[in-house]
Amino acid sequence: MSPNLGALPLSHDLLLKSKLGMWAFELDEGKAPRMYVDEAMLSLIGLTEQISPEDTYHAWYDHVDPAYYGLVEEAVAKMSAGQHAEVKYPWHHPDGRVFTVRCGGVRNPAYTAGVRIEGCHQDITQIQSFTMEFKEQRQRLETDYQTIQGLSNEYDILHLLNLETDEFTPFYIENVNMFDTEFLLASFEGFYNAMKASITSIIHPDHLERMLKYSDKEHIRRALRHKSRVVERVLVKNITGEYIWCDFVLIKFDDIDCEPTRIAVGYINVDEEMKAMIAERNRIEDIERKVEEERRAKESEEERYNFLINVAHEIRTPLTLILGPLGRFLTTEQLSEKGLKTISRVRQQANRINILLDTVLTSNKMEEGSGEICPEPVKFNEWLQRNADDFIEEVANREMTLECSFDTSLDIVDMDEHLCTIALSNLIINAMKFNEPGYPILISSSLSEDGGMARISVKDHGAGIGDVDVNKLFERYYRATEDKTGFGIGLFYSRNIISAHNGRIGAYNNEDGSGATFWFELPIN
Repeated sequence: MSPNLGALPLSHDLLLKSKLGMWAFELDEGKAPRMYVDEAMLSLIGLTEQISPEDTYHAWYDHVDPAYYGLVEEAVAKMSAGQHAEVKYPWHHPDGRVFTVRCGGVRNPAYTAGVRIEGCHQDITQIQSFTMEFKEQRQRLETDYQTIQGLSNEYDILHLLNLETDEFTPFYIENVNMFDTEFLLASFEGFYNAMKASITSIIHPDHLERMLKYSDKEHIRRALRHKSRVVERVLVKNITGEYIWCDFVLIKFDDIDCEPTRIAVGYINVDEEMKAMIAERNRIEDIERKVEEERRAKESEEERYNFLINVAHEIRTPLTLILGPLGRFLTTEQLSEKGLKTISRVRQQANRINILLDTVLTSNKMEEGSGEICPEPVKFNEWLQRNADDFIEEVANREMTLECSFDTSLDIVDMDEHLCTIALSNLIINAMKFNEPGYPILISSSLSEDGGMARISVKDHGAGIGDVDVNKLFERYYRATEDKTGFGIGLFYSRNIISAHNGRIGAYNNEDGSGATFWFELPIN
């Protein structure tokens, strides 16, 4: 290598394999052009040994195709002006061969005696030949290419395959960027190897075995033998490493009943469609699951309900046998004050059980349609006071008080006294469960806002109902808190009784934040 060329970091062997030579030439005013070359460049221009820089320049320049002198001189002018420039031209080797050469270089500003340009010279004949061959192949397949371009609106086409010759041509539609197709650029060793590499690298493992069949020529032929296209829905890894749903598509260009000879292979991005389908399927499954849960819950509820009805029937007879003797005992026996209180409490609790049984059995008849209400004129406030008095002793035992406040304008109300007593008792018992010791329970009567109904309110001083849906309070087996006793049936049966009277029932949190008020209304006429 000429010492004037400078020390280059690239090895001679590497440059030769790359068909790349390094050069520098000097253009000093009043002097002939001089060219300095390294050993690789010396070999490329057909010289076996170093000659003078002036002769070296002519050995190169004189073999440039004359038709390209203008382009070469234009590039040299740009380089001399300090710009980087490249030029391609045919170069006639001394042995008669014609090479396609690419030269590029730039001026060295450190050289002050004139102009020194430094650059490289590369033989790109094979690359150029491959490019031309590819273009010719592209032209041969122009018809199929036009077909593919037409299909590109529907499919993301990746390549075209001739099954008879195994030649294939990659096609990259500009809007396709959903996954990395670099393997196609480096896989001219064969379509089937490329397909296998593609499937292995981008197809989800769950679909891998099914898709690897499409790297086999005979499998492709069988799959398309009597079909115009084959579609496989798979998960594909996109360029960001995420899996998306795609349809892998084989399209046959031959008639449907012909043996396939030319096919297009592509993918369709159906991720959004699949997400929507999966979401809809999950929604339907969720609905079906909820329906099944509701069905089981209903069956369970019916089983509990039937069990409760059966138990109520079984308890009714022995309870009647208990209440009768207790009543007679209280009226005929001489009892101490303490004994009288004890027996009264026993009878009171037995009466509560009897009310519960009446509630269950009567409401059951109503639900079955066999229960009837028997309305009769009742002095409303007197009836209300009688029922309140029945609870005074038990309320006192719980360290509470019972207060009553009645609207004197209320007089006669038509109602089934027995059933309405059950409904009222359930509201009072409910208040006793939740009222805090030391606080009163207030039972009041009033006219409804529209004046057409008589309202009964039972107000407690407990935790209140919070933000619970009021309608849930009157559902069968519902209990607002788990730490209280009861079966969750009293309010449910009260609702049935009041509804049978064409009345209304409800509850609300007290305005002062202490407890809740449960109420029901009965039509006055």
